[in-house]
Amino acid sequence: MDSGYYKYHEAFHLLKFPNERQILEQAYDEYLDLKRSNLWGSKKYF
Repeated sequence: MDSGYYKYHEAFHLLKFPNERQILEQAYDEYLDLKRSNLWGSKKYF
């Protein structure tokens, strides 16, 4: 077993199952929405 930090496109190509890719896409979309709203890294969205 190995772990690490990957860029989005690298992680997407490492995943083998469609549901894993779907989870990654949803999480990345949520991250982009928070970043656009200037809420990423703050506790304003809790």
